[in-house]
Amino acid sequence: MRLKDKVVLITASTRGIGLACVKKCAKEGARVYMAARNVERAQEIANTLNGVKCVYNDATKPETFTSMVEDVVNDAGKIDVLVNNALPLMKGIDECTYEEFAYALAVGVSAPFYLAKLFAPYFAPGASIIN
Repeated sequence: MRLKDKVVLITASTRGIGLACVKKCAKEGARVYMAARNVERAQEIANTLNGVKCVYNDATKPETFTSMVEDVVNDAGKIDVLVNNALPLMKGIDECTYEEFAYALAVGVSAPFYLAKLFAPYFAPGASIIN
C-alpha cells in the first residue's frame, strides 16, 4: 500500500502501459483517475478496480483538459502523480503528413505541458510528473 491516499491521474489508460499503471497504482492503494477518450472502456475497467474513476480526455482538444482537471480537483482536492502516457504518432519522416505531425506534437508535447500547467496549483508536496 505504498500509494495509499495518493491521487494519480494516468492518460491513455485503457490498454498497454497505461492500463498496467492503473492496475498497479490501484493495487498499491492510490485513488486513480483514468484519462481516456473511450470513456465506456475506461468505465468498464474502473468498475473492476477499487478506487478507480474515469475522466474524459482527448489529448488533441485542450478544452477537455480544463474539465478533466476540475473533475479530479473537485473530487480529490489535490494530485500527487500525473502520468502523461498518451502515445504520439509513431511514423517516420517519409510517411508522416503535416497533419499527423501536428497531432504528434499535440499529444506528445502540448498536452503534457498544458496538463502540468493546469494541475500546478493542486500538486501536493512532493508530487511527481511522469512523461
